[in-house]
Amino acid sequence: MAYTVGKDPRAYDFVSIQAAVDHAAKSKLGCTIYVESGVYQETVKIYQDHLTIVCEAQTILQSDLAALQLVQGEPRGTFRTATLMINGRDIVVQGLTVKNTAGPGEQVGQAVAVYLEGTDIYFADCCFDAYQDTLCLGPLPAHTKEGNPLISPWLKKCYPQQNRFFIDCEINGTVDMIFGGGNAYFDHCQLHCKQTMQNNYLTAAATAPAAKGFVFENCRITGAKKYALGRPWRIPAKVCFMTCHFDGFLIEEGWQDWGKTDQRQAVFFAEYNCTYTKPQQRAAWIDMKGMRLE
Repeated sequence: MAYTVGKDPRAYDFVSIQAAVDHAAKSKLGCTIYVESGVYQETVKIYQDHLTIVCEAQTILQSDLAALQLVQGEPRGTFRTATLMINGRDIVVQGLTVKNTAGPGEQVGQAVAVYLEGTDIYFADCCFDAYQDTLCLGPLPAHTKEGNPLISPWLKKCYPQQNRFFIDCEINGTVDMIFGGGNAYFDHCQLHCKQTMQNNYLTAAATAPAAKGFVFENCRITGAKKYALGRPWRIPAKVCFMTCHFDGFLIEEGWQDWGKTDQRQAVFFAEYNCTYTKPQQRAAWIDMKGMRLE
């Protein structure tokens, strides 16, 4: 099955991405959605399996939901801010730009572009653009730091083991730009830390049991201001950069422990055969091999 999305209702099956997704969900078979270039001002939630979305160049999905916005008098919270939420299996997205335009975290709080709670999800030639918490990867930790259950109101199906793949993608953000649990593999991606009043961190992992965490290979990382490679949102936390290149805005110590000094043995932060613009110094609890200066 295949459907088309575009601005002209006379030429396309649907004028919104969500309408096409909802229609595709009625079929038990795999489905492909082709999206015409343009700006789609909407939030999209995908709950079915076996779906492919192929976008023309300059296809932008955007919204402006943020954590500090009030919903019936209460803050919206991080996990109801995503412009694109996927809660399914066997999903492929190609050529889509996803933005959360709510603004910097110091003004609006967390504002997620993409939130994934599923497995076997592939993004190719996509762009994710936001400020704080650009890319959220489930599964989430079981509890908040106060000990309360941490459950997204948008979650319908739980996947304890989750695998996601990002190929030739661009990710822009600031604080905890890529955060969460499960496995995620980033190949030949461009990561960029924007200017912000806050401290920039590329990752904030809360790695699920038996998961390998976040792996970046052959990626290029740049900043408009200083940034760190990551900090552990929860224990254990696993992040590895391999054959990546970092510009001069990477802080000399590379990583931070988020105050979990007594739990560093449960953190796996690694850099293998990476290239750096300026000399680096790493603490003993960081696994670093093959540092090269450009």
